[in-house]
Amino acid sequence: MLKEGVIVLLAGLATFGLAYESSDSVMNLKVIPDRVELMNQSTGAQLSPAEAEKVIASRAEQVIMALKESDMKKLGSLVHPVKGVRFSPDATIQAGGDLVFKGNELAALIQKDTVYEWGAYDGSGDPINLTFKQYLNSFVYDRDYANAEETAYNQFIAHSNSTNNLREVYPDAIFVEYHFKGPESSEISEFLFSSLRIIFESYQGEWYLVGTSHVHWTI
Repeated sequence: MLKEGVIVLLAGLATFGLAYESSDSVMNLKVIPDRVELMNQSTGAQLSPAEAEKVIASRAEQVIMALKESDMKKLGSLVHPVKGVRFSPDATIQAGGDLVFKGNELAALIQKDTVYEWGAYDGSGDPINLTFKQYLNSFVYDRDYANAEETAYNQFIAHSNSTNNLREVYPDAIFVEYHFKGPESSEISEFLFSSLRIIFESYQGEWYLVGTSHVHWTI
């Protein structure tokens, strides 16, 4: 029984990237670096698209469906409990300027007529003054991203003329991009694309929503 128990223990240690060295009186554990490097990737930026998809696909689907159904109670439960969620109306994330809300605020916000300033419209520079619900419909879930034409994990699809600083603001995040091309019938199709990026960071072993970024062609 003791021998069988040791075998089970060693198999479990191997799963967690540990090996052993035995002597007459002691069993020493040592780290296998390559396995532990994969296990300890709390920084989502290190994950390949395939690895990121395995980690975050289920959580990302929950976020997208909550947005599609305007279920702010559900969305709020997926928001980072400390940092909240930042709403960025274009590809350039204003770390000190974009509005940030806690998850437990969202359900009430969507019911309110309070107008917030979310940033500025490209071109005119006029302030984006919208209610929370109006903002969601214009700069978050403005297309049916649950059925996006393309989806990518830790990989950018859309490239606008705005500075993309997502990795500078969220260096440890996993992000998912949902993308629609412009209509082929339009002569300016290449300028009519839209993307939604949802951004996650790890906290106490779970991945939480920390940001949304709406990507479109700016003037």
